[in-house]
Amino acid sequence: MVVSYRLRDKFITLDEISDVLAIRPLAPNGSDLNTAIESVGIRYSPRAADEIIPIEEVRYFEAAGWIFLRLQGISTPLAIKRLIKLGMYVGRIYLNEDRHLLIGTTRLTVKLLDNLAPDDIELIFARYRLKMVRKLGFSSNLFTVEVENHHDIVELALNLAQQSEFIAAEPQLLEPMQTR
Repeated sequence: MVVSYRLRDKFITLDEISDVLAIRPLAPNGSDLNTAIESVGIRYSPRAADEIIPIEEVRYFEAAGWIFLRLQGISTPLAIKRLIKLGMYVGRIYLNEDRHLLIGTTRLTVKLLDNLAPDDIELIFARYRLKMVRKLGFSSNLFTVEVENHHDIVELALNLAQQSEFIAAEPQLLEPMQTR
């Protein structure tokens, strides 16, 4: 599925691979990971994702503790909800225009109108269920925020950027860094 968001004055188009998720346990778990995932009704094929996403880039993420699941017989939103309950960090999978792998996070960088007071900003964040992680100092009313309920981060960025209080909203996406 093709999705897009606005980055400054242009739209960035991504291809969401909706039946593949990247997961990473938030804390070590003594039980077998496969058994835990299957216990919440998620059937998956761990290596089947290799045929649709760049294998070399997958290996970089796997070296950092990520696991890629190609879902079978379950919707992506339901799988995300169940995996979060298991104590997993879950990221949606995207390919950029150059077909490089990106993993969605729960964070955005947002720029609000310069004339907004701190109390107004708090109300705006509450209205959109955003939690301020950090105020960025190199521009006024520029923040890193986190989504409280696991939205599609790219869709949310596009929606926020269209709201009158926001100048910009950009999803924070993970991408592999090759060694030099």
